[in-house]
Amino acid sequence: MVLHCPVCHSKYTVDDLIREGIRDDLIDLAAFFGNVWPLVNEYCDCFRSGQWGSVGEKKKVRLLQELKTLFEKAEFECDGKRYRTDRASIL
Repeated sequence: MVLHCPVCHSKYTVDDLIREGIRDDLIDLAAFFGNVWPLVNEYCDCFRSGQWGSVGEKKKVRLLQELKTLFEKAEFECDGKRYRTDRASIL
């Protein structure tokens, strides 16, 4: 499905809008993590499907949102038990 911008009349697809939204989410998450972004980004790369592949943008956003929740709440669950931690321990 091709859409047209009402202002500049350029063409774009729904897929383009979805990709743009995902990239906006990645930018927001990168801003949230700040100076620990390189470490968090490297952690997400551990979830590649192949040795030389890359993590898909949707998967990366999902992983980063889970990490953001971990950073904000400073707690996680493992084997049905809840554990509290702090940011330094997470890093």
